[in-house]
Amino acid sequence: FLAQKRSVKACRSALDAAYKKVVETQFDIENFLIKLRGVTRKDTKVVLVSYPFFSIDESFTLSHPDDPTVVIKAAKEIREIGWQLDLVLDAAVYDVNQASSTSFVTFVSINSLFVGHELDPMDEVLNSEAWVADLSPEEYYRYPVENYVYNTLGHYQIANK
Repeated sequence: FLAQKRSVKACRSALDAAYKKVVETQFDIENFLIKLRGVTRKDTKVVLVSYPFFSIDESFTLSHPDDPTVVIKAAKEIREIGWQLDLVLDAAVYDVNQASSTSFVTFVSINSLFVGHELDPMDEVLNSEAWVADLSPEEYYRYPVENYVYNTLGHYQIANK
């Protein structure tokens, strides 16, 4: 991902927003799945797949260029948010299945599956074992927004989970 394009301030802001959004996510997912249940056949099955961690380097940090004492443990916090989100998604699926009295939704956490196959946080390094599509350093600067999609092998691994 775009480590060198991020500032400490922007990273902190994004992490704080993500922590807050985790709680809302359970209700948003539950509401969506309940609405979906209402418009699908009775035998419909849904699989909800979590996001993988986005950093192979668990110790990756960002520091302020003018004040090296200001440090964010970016990868650690992203992983923490990922684990929290897994708990919330699992709870949402449980609640929806209880409300619909069926196993309408199956939740699949892929965090453990993707260990070693995440992106490298340094934009000049590509993880050849990544299961998430990564852009080359030259491509990073052509796209204003970061997008993460599974590559072919990532899709295959998720499908076989």
